[in-house]
Amino acid sequence: MRIKHCTGVLPSVLVAVCGCASLDPKSDFERAAQHVEAAVGEAGIHQPDDEAIVAGRVADLLRDGLTIRDAVQMCLLNNPRLATELLKVGVARAEFVQSGLLSNPTLSFAPRWPDGGGISNLQFGLAQNIAELWQIPFRRKAAQRDLDRVILEAAREASLSALRARLAYYRVLGAERVAQLAQDNTGLTARLVELAIGRRDAGAGNAIDVNLARAQHAEAVLRARNASFDVVEARSSLVRLLGARMSPDRLVLVDALPELSEFLPSPDDLFQRACEGRLDLKASLLAVKAASARVDYEHSRVVKFLELGVSAERNAQWDKSRGRGGIGLEGSAEVPSDGLSSTASLVPQNGGFPSNEWVVGPSLGIDLPIFEQNQAQIAKAEYVRRQAEKLVQAIELDVFQEAHVACPRLKTAAGNARLYRDEIIPLRERVLALGEDAYRAGRTTLLLVVQAQQGLLDARAAYVDALRDHAAAIVEIERVAGCPYDALLPVPSQQPSANPETDEAIQPASIAAEVLP
Repeated sequence: MRIKHCTGVLPSVLVAVCGCASLDPKSDFERAAQHVEAAVGEAGIHQPDDEAIVAGRVADLLRDGLTIRDAVQMCLLNNPRLATELLKVGVARAEFVQSGLLSNPTLSFAPRWPDGGGISNLQFGLAQNIAELWQIPFRRKAAQRDLDRVILEAAREASLSALRARLAYYRVLGAERVAQLAQDNTGLTARLVELAIGRRDAGAGNAIDVNLARAQHAEAVLRARNASFDVVEARSSLVRLLGARMSPDRLVLVDALPELSEFLPSPDDLFQRACEGRLDLKASLLAVKAASARVDYEHSRVVKFLELGVSAERNAQWDKSRGRGGIGLEGSAEVPSDGLSSTASLVPQNGGFPSNEWVVGPSLGIDLPIFEQNQAQIAKAEYVRRQAEKLVQAIELDVFQEAHVACPRLKTAAGNARLYRDEIIPLRERVLALGEDAYRAGRTTLLLVVQAQQGLLDARAAYVDALRDHAAAIVEIERVAGCPYDALLPVPSQQPSANPETDEAIQPASIAAEVLP
């Protein structure tokens, strides 16, 4: 009964101290989804056991053409490489649960058989390492920080994948626009060929002009073919990010390149917003906290092993008062004088019957920190913590410089696109029109017309490149800030009502003048 009492109470106490935690990572995935929504403005990420739901959602997104929001949502839900990163959240959840569990108790059993025969001795032991009772809080705290860090890192990777999908969408639109422009340019060069042939047939031109115009047209056709292939490559990159097994030419995009932005955030404002919203910066800060918790954990493991338990032993003995028995014989012999015969008598060595006696008591085992006091692991944890602190500083420096580059990039791209749209392309079109008229009238050579035409083609191509650079600059602003571009826009103040005394109101134009740089 004493054995039953001791062996029953100890596991109950240990289980009560250990506690339990859920292995279901659903709440962790929801937290990651919230971080992603704050970073890119779109909710919903891949979660385990949602394959059927994801398949139906993907079919709905592709049914009526793909908007840029649809592309981002599809990437978050369906990209298999992103799913591998998100599943790290489940791994971190399992490690967190494991960190709060005590190690299993040790049960020992040792039978011993007397070499002279008889009943064996039995030893039982049940012990538990109770040093974990003060180690588990530090270990659990570190694992919790690691879980939070992994959630942020997974959300950061998801937001980067979403931004890559958005950028790939813009690249497809830009490639399609270049292809369409290249196709239009072939018509422009074909018109020049017709003009040269007409002048030659009229006797005002020659074969050199015709061949020069045809060479210009052939080069335009070549550029159109290359532009068509660029569209295929851009579409393939986008489909890969979407995680879809489909031909690139089946992808239908319904949005256009973004309008030229009128608002430009300052580098300081962008850096401040990044410090508040960048998920990788938050994850690095949590890494520091996790490393600090592991330092405390290693300090708690100077004594790694303190085993407390109960042991029992059955000791077999002989009771001489209960009759005859023996585990050995005592012999004597008489030797006659002739040495030819002898007699012997065997007498029990100790008489009686066997009796059992149980000996029960506590057991204690301790790891003596004499030669190894966990100094190496403590020093290792300290260096890891210092590494994490330096990583935070490095990320902050990177973000600061990225903010001071991203803002001028957006300003330059928007300014270049406006310059091509409003000045350069109209001027090039007018120069070409005047050159064609002069060539028809015989006042100039075809070479000057070809140069004017090439200038227009280059200006159109550069304008499309500027539009693509502008779209990429917006995505870069979102990556640096860790939030959607729309979230950076200033909130316009509400127009106040007219002052009854002066009967005047602030005009919307003045509000725009204050908001826009």
